[in-house]
Amino acid sequence: MAQLARAAVSKTAGWGFESLLTCNHKFDIFMKEKIIKFFEDVVKEMKKVTWPTKEELKESTNVVIIVCLIIAVFTYLIDMAITFLFQGLF
Repeated sequence: MAQLARAAVSKTAGWGFESLLTCNHKFDIFMKEKIIKFFEDVVKEMKKVTWPTKEELKESTNVVIIVCLIIAVFTYLIDMAITFLFQGLF
C-alpha cells in the first residue's frame, strides 16, 4: 500500500516521453481555430447587412431628435409640477 503513494524519483521523472509540450498546446490550437471561425462568420454576416440610404438615415435621425425633445419637455413639465406641488405643501 505504501508503494501506491510513492513520489516519482526526480532523476527519472519526465524522461522517456516523445514530447514535453504542456497540456495547453491542444487548447491553444483549438482556440486559434475558434478565433478564425469567428472572424469568418463575422465576414459572412457583414455581407448580409443592408445599410440605410442617405435619405433613410436623415429621416431616422430627425425622428430620434424629435422624440428626444418631446421626452425632455415632458420630463421638464413633470419636474415643474412636482416642484410646484412640494413648494405648496411645505
